[in-house]
Amino acid sequence: MSAIERKPPLASWLVIWRIAISSPSNRVYPNGRQQLEVTVIVEPLMSQTVKAEELASVRLMIRDAHGQFSPLPDVAGSPWFFGHARNEYLEYPGARSPSSAINPLAVYTRKFYVMAGKTNGTGQGLETLYAGITRYTDEGMYDYVTDGSEGNFSSTVEVHTAETPKFQVPGNYTFERTLTAGNSNSDIFTWQYSLAGANVQQPVVGFVTASIEPAGMIQWDDRNSSVTRASHIGYSSPGGTLFRYNTAIQLGSFFQPVTQVKNPKNGHITLVLQGGNNIPYDSQSAINHNGPCVLNAVDVYGNDHQLQIGFKDPTVQGRHELVLS
Repeated sequence: MSAIERKPPLASWLVIWRIAISSPSNRVYPNGRQQLEVTVIVEPLMSQTVKAEELASVRLMIRDAHGQFSPLPDVAGSPWFFGHARNEYLEYPGARSPSSAINPLAVYTRKFYVMAGKTNGTGQGLETLYAGITRYTDEGMYDYVTDGSEGNFSSTVEVHTAETPKFQVPGNYTFERTLTAGNSNSDIFTWQYSLAGANVQQPVVGFVTASIEPAGMIQWDDRNSSVTRASHIGYSSPGGTLFRYNTAIQLGSFFQPVTQVKNPKNGHITLVLQGGNNIPYDSQSAINHNGPCVLNAVDVYGNDHQLQIGFKDPTVQGRHELVLS
């Protein structure tokens, strides 16, 4: 008698065993960050129990072209993989179907957070997921998969990758500026710029993380040793309260860069454009740190953004305004 024939029928142990999408959508952006939630539901017969090690054995399974099953990996680097906990990224927008009430005393659930690895963003990725479980008895251990080989226990879900949104610069970004100190018509002023994505997935697409290289730049009225009027740039991470600056820029002894962000906005990067008339001209700073700066950011859906931030132009008035490209 084969091992398969000796395997106890699953129906002698469980009454419900199925896999379901518990996120609003079965789609996910292929960035290795955005997650969709998959739930496996297990309910034993009234006369049976599900042991802790049996519940812990519940896993997501994938099937290869030869019909062989293997566990879905829990580490990045595969086309599809999962995490054990929900992360900070928002799920793909969708309409969640109302779930039926379940008896928490009779039903066990395990949740998995599925992600798609980075691809070329064509949105063609598709995977069928099965559930796996191991039963522990006095006679041995027995593995089962929801592929229909065990009577009525046939349950799968399909997960798809979504096409990565294409943000156009500057049109798909908000770049609002506010005068927070000084006079915009003088040499002494402080502008704050609030930056986020816009009008692609949602009217406003916030950022989770961001870095700017280099961390700031400077532009004088003229590249002349007698000039002391200049504009200096720094930035703060999304929702942050402190500005960061390019420490390689020489500012002299009198100019004091702004340290605190005024009215930080959640999900928005804040840039500061600060003008002063007491910044001695430094040729190396003027030549090597005139910008533009390169921004790399990750939005709330886990997608990457890269754009440049620079002065409007090399003129005296050009240093009074920042532009995206």
